[in-house]
Amino acid sequence: KAIQITSRGGSGRANKLTILYLDTQNRQQMLKINSEYDVRRVLHPSFLYSSAIIVETLPENAEIPETFVYRGAGWGHGVGLCQIGALGMSLKGYIAQDIVYHYYPGSVLKKIY
Repeated sequence: KAIQITSRGGSGRANKLTILYLDTQNRQQMLKINSEYDVRRVLHPSFLYSSAIIVETLPENAEIPETFVYRGAGWGHGVGLCQIGALGMSLKGYIAQDIVYHYYPGSVLKKIY
């Protein structure tokens, strides 16, 4: 019947989810998922890369939806550095310092030990 993201962490990732469904006797049931890891585990048969998602119901506002569409927003750590982009830059010969400055302009790297 419904998949509702009920809580998001600081990076916007879904960390709590409620699933409403009808059981075999047509009674409404509720399943609550209470961790980001479990959200990822429940929504994908092997493992969802990221819980940075938006869930759409189709048709919109249907009593019993036909389809749930998950729209992703990346599968990084949620702090602004694209892992695939950083890998691509490193494969093109960029050094770590250049990659950090690309993703975090104005940052300063310094040795602290």
